Amino acid sequence: VIEPFFALHTREHLYNEGQRRGLMICEVTSPADIAASPQLAERGFFDRVEYPAPGSTVSCPGAPFRLSRTPWQATRPPPRIGEHNREIYCEELGLTAAELAALCGARVI
Repeated sequence: VIEPFFALHTREHLYNEGQRRGLMICEVTSPADIAASPQLAERGFFDRVEYPAPGSTVSCPGAPFRLSRTPWQATRPPPRIGEHNREIYCEELGLTAAELAALCGARVI
């Protein structure tokens, strides 16, 4: 019953109508939807953060809230793929170097 009804309307229409009627409803969004959100752009939600490549920056989510006396500041760039594998597998999960090498096919991490 619900699926055919939802298939007839856009997410935006359903969300706006739900808000107008006081219903607890929200959109299910993708990362691309979030990056293109006019509301988040207007709020200045995304920060430009320096990335390891020289002169390179990336757009990252910023503060989930605003505090006047302790403003948000990104302290480091987002991790690259696999950047913290050794720390996670060895220090947090307790794997040995040999176990880690076997797990990763003897690739250096």
